[in-house]
Amino acid sequence: MLGSKCSNNEDMNPMFIAILNDPSVKEQNKTNSSYYRFTNDTRYHYEFKYEFSSEIKNNDHRLMILLNGRGRICADYWKFAVGRRIISALRASGFSILTICSESRIFDIYTPIQSNIELKMIYESIQIWINTVYYRRFQCYPRLYIHGISMGSVFGTLLSRVLPIQAQILCIHVGHDAALTTRSIYPNDMQTRLVLDPTYANWFYFDFCYNDKTKSAHNRGLCPFQSDANHFYTVPPTCDNNEQRGTCRCTPVNFTYWEGFPDITCTWTNEQQAQHHDYIRDVKKFRGTFCEDICGDLFTYHAMGSRNIQKALNWITELDKLRHSLKIKDYLTRPLRIWMYSKESITKDAKRFLSSKIDWTSISKRYEIYSSEYHLQDYLNRLRSSTSVSRHNLIWTAEPLLADYYIIPSNLMFFYFETHPETLNETQLSSVYERLNNGYFYKLLMNVHNMFLYSTMTSTASLVGANHVIVLPDIGHIGFLYNKTQQLLSNVIKLTFTGTKQNILSPASKSLSGYEDTPVIFKYGYDIVMPPFTKLELNQNVSLNWNMSFSQKKRLFYFADTINHSSTIQSAYKHLSFLKRDLQQKKQYNKTTEIKGKLYETISIMSELILLSYGRRIYDTMQLGAIPVLLTDNIVLPFERFIDWRSFTIKRNINHLKGMIDSVKRINQFENYAKLKIEKLKSHANAFQWPYDYIKRDGRDKHVFVPKKDLKGSAKNAIHYIALELRCRRLEQFYGLTSDIFSAQS
Repeated sequence: MLGSKCSNNEDMNPMFIAILNDPSVKEQNKTNSSYYRFTNDTRYHYEFKYEFSSEIKNNDHRLMILLNGRGRICADYWKFAVGRRIISALRASGFSILTICSESRIFDIYTPIQSNIELKMIYESIQIWINTVYYRRFQCYPRLYIHGISMGSVFGTLLSRVLPIQAQILCIHVGHDAALTTRSIYPNDMQTRLVLDPTYANWFYFDFCYNDKTKSAHNRGLCPFQSDANHFYTVPPTCDNNEQRGTCRCTPVNFTYWEGFPDITCTWTNEQQAQHHDYIRDVKKFRGTFCEDICGDLFTYHAMGSRNIQKALNWITELDKLRHSLKIKDYLTRPLRIWMYSKESITKDAKRFLSSKIDWTSISKRYEIYSSEYHLQDYLNRLRSSTSVSRHNLIWTAEPLLADYYIIPSNLMFFYFETHPETLNETQLSSVYERLNNGYFYKLLMNVHNMFLYSTMTSTASLVGANHVIVLPDIGHIGFLYNKTQQLLSNVIKLTFTGTKQNILSPASKSLSGYEDTPVIFKYGYDIVMPPFTKLELNQNVSLNWNMSFSQKKRLFYFADTINHSSTIQSAYKHLSFLKRDLQQKKQYNKTTEIKGKLYETISIMSELILLSYGRRIYDTMQLGAIPVLLTDNIVLPFERFIDWRSFTIKRNINHLKGMIDSVKRINQFENYAKLKIEKLKSHANAFQWPYDYIKRDGRDKHVFVPKKDLKGSAKNAIHYIALELRCRRLEQFYGLTSDIFSAQS
């Protein structure tokens, strides 16, 4: 229904909706009305009269549902003094307003929730109105509150059990006893999330329970009116504004009249009793004027709905702050809940890929580092088999509705490297790209969006997919993804081991992926850089073997790769080629450098194409007990917020490459300096390890999980830091940080 026109009767059949403007209201406070008629029975014909706030700040959408007493119509709130005071206070506090009225001018407050036809029809009408009116206008759902007067208070408490009401203000009547006391049978985790997370609660009631996609879902029965179970929203916090009772009770005057016959009237004559009847009739008919004459406008019984309204609204604001802090506390004190789609469900229309056996050992060793695509999926499947066990503060949730993150299982890298792209010509590569885009990856992502609703569990439409994670090990190799495919990934958190800070690159820089027409999709501070899979086994006795290993080292710097990889002036390869030329011609540096009496070969540059990837070379350097030298400004390294890379690497701007040799010569106590760097490197070694290995089995290599590298989730390995990064990303989303908004708060 989302996006349909409210005024189109055919779209809304069998219900009729019309929108009318009230010309008597100023433009900035313009009201509209929608009419919902599910049947010919006028008892179930409703008017929704609403006014959107012009004071919405910081995307803080709050909507107050107003429910009046017997005999009232929606327009009364805008016409009479009491209603105008309520409306004025709501406007000043930035609330949008929705009044709901029945054509019969009465609500059914006597039938229990499950069998209350009127409650069900208003519930469904609100779902439609929220999606086709409010969401269409603002592209987000508002937090909901109820203000009820008299009978509206009673019905409001019923309505609050089938909608995500954050708080309710009840006036004159304390509410429906059963609605305020019946316990919800939602699981505790579900209740906690509904109460503390308005974004989730709104998504559940207005998207999941409303959308046709879920009508066959196994957990559809959790929605209101879908079963006989008490699947009710928990009782929201309630402000009972009922300190005054009686038809006319006021302060300091305490005037009360009786509508019945006190015992004393029994002694009256018939004429006196008739006069008393007339008196009572006139008081009941004109009690508004009567009470205001006696008590003053703000203290009369019928004016209680507006009494202390500002204090009640201030209470709501403080309540919202408390709820947010409790949500953060709950999030930080429990494991991160993970759920992963089954490959069968999201690749069912790509049978060729679904039937393919994923075996990274069948691909060249050159590409084994990309097998982290497989490792993370395998690790999460191991979590699935023990749903009650938390590892690395991650836990598999059997109920996908409760997941913090949804993992999209993809084998894109495997299918790409399976074709041995380095052996293909341009025409063959284009065919591979077409098959991987339209035949596999685009279908997979569309199935995630079309078959499930979890990606829309976000605060605004612009953030759809922000609670989803996918492993794309090397974004530099997926520049072949079509734009329509990349659009589906725009908010998905990508786990990769190559990333760049695009904001510090020259606008004239070429695409780092090598595909000129394809945007780089890595988002610094949003996507997560992880280490590739390597057999990194640093010598744990580095201190004992240091003297021997240091004495054996003959070169100061070493570089191995092709140095004509890029022609751009910013390229480190280009600067290295200049340096190699200068060394060969002895223009600036000698081929040897002496430090503290020891002679080193200054630099060895192996200018040849080697079967090592860029991401792998850092870790091979570590493996050799050498200090990695990073010749780039814009590289993003794994787990930067947790690991101080400066403590065990050397980083130089490529424009200062030639000065690097002189700077090393100036280091005091060079040997101790290098030793401390290596020891720091060793202390972080686990962060770059995956709990997997290749072993020989039945005469061939196989990927296997290595428990001793995980220690039941206590080892600070790559998965440990990925879990920390994901937790931080989620926390940033709670505070309103997105893929385009970052700050020091991170």
